[in-house]
Amino acid sequence: MTIEEKLKHFYDTSVDEARRQAEKDVRKHKEALDAALEERKKMSLGNAASSRKAEIANAKREINKALSAEQLHIRRNWTARQSRLKEKLFADVRVQILKFMESPRYEEYLCTKIEEAVCFAEHDEIQIYLSKEDEELFRTTTPMTRMIKVSPFEYADKSQMKDYVLEEITARYQAVTETTEGDMSWQEFMEMGRNFKGEYLVSVDPERAVFGAYTSGSTGISKLVIHSSANIVATAYQMSIFIPPSDVQEVWWTPILPPALIAVTVSMTIFPLSTGLMVSLDPFCPLENIDIEFMDRKPNFWALIPRYCELLMASDRIPEDYDMSHLRTIGAGAEAMNDRKYAEVEEFFHKHNVQAKLSAGYGQSEGCSNFTLPNPMFPLEDGCVGMPMTATVLGVFDKDLNELNYGESGELCMTGPSMMLHYSGWRGEELTEQTLIEHSDGNTWLHTGDEAYITEQGIVHILGRGEIKAYGDKPLHVMRMETKTVRTPGVKDGFFCLVPDQEHEGYYRPYLFVILDGTKTLEEVAELLKDTLEEHEYPVEIREITERPYFHFKTDRKGLTAQILEELEQAKEEK
Repeated sequence: MTIEEKLKHFYDTSVDEARRQAEKDVRKHKEALDAALEERKKMSLGNAASSRKAEIANAKREINKALSAEQLHIRRNWTARQSRLKEKLFADVRVQILKFMESPRYEEYLCTKIEEAVCFAEHDEIQIYLSKEDEELFRTTTPMTRMIKVSPFEYADKSQMKDYVLEEITARYQAVTETTEGDMSWQEFMEMGRNFKGEYLVSVDPERAVFGAYTSGSTGISKLVIHSSANIVATAYQMSIFIPPSDVQEVWWTPILPPALIAVTVSMTIFPLSTGLMVSLDPFCPLENIDIEFMDRKPNFWALIPRYCELLMASDRIPEDYDMSHLRTIGAGAEAMNDRKYAEVEEFFHKHNVQAKLSAGYGQSEGCSNFTLPNPMFPLEDGCVGMPMTATVLGVFDKDLNELNYGESGELCMTGPSMMLHYSGWRGEELTEQTLIEHSDGNTWLHTGDEAYITEQGIVHILGRGEIKAYGDKPLHVMRMETKTVRTPGVKDGFFCLVPDQEHEGYYRPYLFVILDGTKTLEEVAELLKDTLEEHEYPVEIREITERPYFHFKTDRKGLTAQILEELEQAKEEK
């Protein structure tokens, strides 16, 4: 082979090799381009799907918001309609009452009631308060010789009153008391007492009935509870250890709540007065200005309720650096809060320089207010309400009245010097027999109706109403359920309403109301709750709301339950 032939062969071979390599490179490049194209297609489809999913989620969220707003609108209309019906009802009742007052039967009725009061008091002095309309009738039908009239401003300095207090009093009471010949002014009456030199002996019986007040009726019918002076003194004495010593007279603030409930009368008025505190009663304080009044009065002790906490935390008028160190205790009552809410409230107060730990107590009107006192050594988890007061004995019992061991749940019962005398009024005797029961130890125990357990350290944990169960005798412990709910991602706040099971008498079905934080849809929260709640705890329906509804400063579970029952009845009728 010549050199030219060799060169030509080398050239052809090199060209073929180069062509094959080029084809290989082109093929690889094309495969890479195809792969990149497919990846780009997949990415585009994925982005489109994500975008579509986000748009769908956003649309659902907007729909839920609209539904929530409409539900709130319907509820407000329903409330307004109820108010109009109530006004009409009261107007009709007033007409009937006025007709009755003009009849001879009214005089007989008054005389009968006065006779009953006299018989009840026996030899004790009694005071009879009359309406202005009944004054003349009372003068002509009784041996009364004169009346003693008191002005609401008798010992009040108008110049020291806040405007809203003065407006409320002047709207309700006459500034100047009208006098009739033969009547006596309050000053004259007091002067008679100062000049009296003799003796007036009265019977001393600390166990006789002196005070009656109705329960709030938040979970059942409102009942008239009767207490003695011994009950009240015992409660105030046991609570006195709650007040730490101080070199100055400190202020106990009781705003808005009227001194008609047992807790307000005993725990928030008589108890602080008996310990030397200055009690600032403020029943006319506008709820919307609770933050302003708090900053103005700077109380050392304030019996907080969840509604007050929410208003303070939501206030845009309290500066970020506002110092609340004047508060020596922070406690929550009226209704239980879930664990997350407790933590939020405590964080809020600590941020404002309050050194005390948030505490919670437990009690009932039947026990003259408090059963327990806070113990800051134990966290507010799983319904922790502190430890029994000094002379109060708490125990947990089963249905057969056998006392249970530490950690075992059953009905919480109480015995001690603060226990009520009895119920009065409608079904009073029957309800008393159901509530005050003698046990095998010979003691009478007050049955609270609440399920609870007590730890070996003596700490009481309230689980909820004992008779509230789902079909199959599964317990519905509301606070545990709500704590698990608010720990679920996407849930800002939530609470349950337990509605009577229409298919199984004596049992209940849970309905959940939630406030979302915007990170999850209602459908996503519903799915997450399936892994959080027990099967019998899972709600029949989950409703999104924008704010908690309140009635008498408590979550309006009773009103919402009535609304749900009404809806169920309407649905039945439509079928």
